Amino acid sequence: MIKAMTAVLRIATFLLLTYALLSLSACESKKDSQTAANEQQEIKEKFDKQRDEVKAELEELGRSIDQKIKSIEEKMKDASDETRRRLTEANQELQEERIKVDRSLDEVKNATEETWSDVREGTRKTFQEVKSDFTELGNRIADLLDSESK
Repeated sequence: MIKAMTAVLRIATFLLLTYALLSLSACESKKDSQTAANEQQEIKEKFDKQRDEVKAELEELGRSIDQKIKSIEEKMKDASDETRRRLTEANQELQEERIKVDRSLDEVKNATEETWSDVREGTRKTFQEVKSDFTELGNRIADLLDSESK
């Protein structure tokens, strides 16, 4: 009888220890899951922040181009035929640049975390090209208008 009781106590002790170990490992699992969830949330927040910053830069560039287009349209009203022709060409170039900005903006808006790296790099390149072209075109227009007023 004592042997039976000892065996039952050993089995009960074994079951309690097994339950305790399983409970502890479940707690560890929950901590790991929570850590992974926190890391995923941080990645998403970083992605959203970067996307919003790039989007804001593109929108600002688009507004600048729109303002220049309106300015050119106003100046065309009083310009000579030759100047009007050249301003029309400049205006068309600006509209093409605006289309590039809009395409990049669409890519940024539709980017996912998986595609973000490629989209960001392509958008950065487009942004720099358009900004450079925009500055160059602005200088050409200023020179044209200066020569017109002389």
